[in-house]
Amino acid sequence: MSRGSHGIAVRRLGPDEAVLAVEAMRLLKAPDGYPVPSVASVSAFLSRPDNVLLVAVLADAPVGYVVAYLLDRVDRAQQMMFFYEIGVAESHRRRGDEVTYAYPRESFIDSPQS
Repeated sequence: MSRGSHGIAVRRLGPDEAVLAVEAMRLLKAPDGYPVPSVASVSAFLSRPDNVLLVAVLADAPVGYVVAYLLDRVDRAQQMMFFYEIGVAESHRRRGDEVTYAYPRESFIDSPQS
């Protein structure tokens, strides 16, 4: 887990934390009219090591999430990360320092901390 400059805790979730992931998506994705996945589908997604879901939490409430995939590179023996979806609470948008520092590189490569 990493803590940003304004007390935002960020961590990569494991399969047993699917409820938190769904809650973050419900709060941050559903208001824009997008469907929210089920706990079972998120748990299955998180059970695969190349799938990444990070959640940013402030005062026990999700304020952001990132859905990403680790992909093999064709040109070298190194993985790259494909950021598929990023959700940020309206109250935390346009605060460049949080976007830059809340999701440190270490969070992307660390295993889930569950």
